[in-house]
Amino acid sequence: MRERGHRLAKRRQDAGRKGVVSGHRTAHDGLPGTAPLTWEGDVAARMVDGIRGYLLHRTDATRTRRLRLWNPDVSSRKTWDRWLAPRRRRLAGILGVGVDQRVDTEGLQILSAPGVDNTVLARGAGYVVHAVRWTVLEGVDGEGLLLLPHRRPRARMVVLPDSAYTPEQSVGLVPGLPRAQQMARRLAENGCAVVVP
Repeated sequence: MRERGHRLAKRRQDAGRKGVVSGHRTAHDGLPGTAPLTWEGDVAARMVDGIRGYLLHRTDATRTRRLRLWNPDVSSRKTWDRWLAPRRRRLAGILGVGVDQRVDTEGLQILSAPGVDNTVLARGAGYVVHAVRWTVLEGVDGEGLLLLPHRRPRARMVVLPDSAYTPEQSVGLVPGLPRAQQMARRLAENGCAVVVP
């Protein structure tokens, strides 16, 4: 115990000679391999210029690398698919999908209540709403709403509502989401076909 106390006192004495007090360096000491910052003028502007230059350099390097790596063979559908296949596998691995085999499906199934011939769930300004289902994986189905405009769709979209809201709220069928935030309804009113899972 006495020897340990002696070693601790010796360390404190040595630290005091080196400019370290109670385990902290003093302001005039720098870290090994560093020097005090002696820039003149606007240091913040100089730092921002440096960051900007670095990012511009990295953007140019990325563009060059992308052109070298992303050079698809679009001469036919078959060569395009062959070129794209490894990139799809890599993306699936990054996203953690592709483990289960997808099922070929005919598309969306429009649902209706038993004994009801009309499949329209609701009507809006220039569109109708259907309940739909689609097969994702063997034994796993997705369900949601399909908003179809009365005229030919200008675009086809999938709108994913915030997890706090149901598809019915995002379409405006039930209360809970302010009208201005009902994106699926707004798109349908402007002529888009919209699926809301």
